[in-house]
Amino acid sequence: MLKHLEIDDCPNLTSLSSKDILPTTLKVLRVGNCPELELIVDELHKDTLLEDLQIYNCEKLRRLPRGLHELCHLKKIYLEEPDSLISNCPSLKRISFPEEGFHTNLRELWVAGANLCKQIFELGLHRLTSLTSLFIANGIMDSFPEEEDGKTMLMLPTSLTSLTFYKFPNLLFLSWKFFQNLSALELIDIDGCPKLASLSEKCFPPSLQRLEISCCPGAAEIILQNRELFLPVEASFKTWRRLHIMLRNNDQWICTVAGWLFNMMPEQHVILTKDHALHR
Repeated sequence: MLKHLEIDDCPNLTSLSSKDILPTTLKVLRVGNCPELELIVDELHKDTLLEDLQIYNCEKLRRLPRGLHELCHLKKIYLEEPDSLISNCPSLKRISFPEEGFHTNLRELWVAGANLCKQIFELGLHRLTSLTSLFIANGIMDSFPEEEDGKTMLMLPTSLTSLTFYKFPNLLFLSWKFFQNLSALELIDIDGCPKLASLSEKCFPPSLQRLEISCCPGAAEIILQNRELFLPVEASFKTWRRLHIMLRNNDQWICTVAGWLFNMMPEQHVILTKDHALHR
């Protein structure tokens, strides 16, 4: 029976099944670059063994299949809106999350696109008690978390170990409230947020082992110029396995910072790169 289905670059495909059904044995479903696709299937059977769902660049897709919240085997979801929906067709209705949300067994959630990032706030992520990795990209908001009447609009599950922000061109502020109660968080990766200029030292929980900041010159400068606030001697900084900060193109400053970092982390892995020399 079919276990793995991958469909890519099918410009005329409008649906996956003429019978509006997928086999319950399916474990991996990846669909991308299908601009005419309107429907995957209306609903997935609750006994479907699906573990990995990836959908990207399907401009006419309006919603995900119903029943995702009942798929106890589903561990990873990757959703990416095509850039054209955001930049060229702002009036179009875009893909929406199922009202029921996702099963609490979900471990990895990757979403890219202004509309999807906005829906993240309404999903109730704190209910996904098994979620360990959250990747959010291409959002348009200017702060995290957003608040309404003094209340935080987005709470994260305490199970998170990895959190990534990627390409938020308008992001100015990252509040410590976004990280409160994340006692298991080991990795924070902030990449492509050029306007980010406000970052609290409280953003870094004691469990943190890897901090990666790329293409965010303002945030990197804040950390390095106020390191006595962000990285006190008594903190767990020396236990970190990796620190990756992209710096401005200033060789002398980079050498000074490198000396301080290697002093603090003599046996650890430190990466310092310039704005024009990003590498992983």
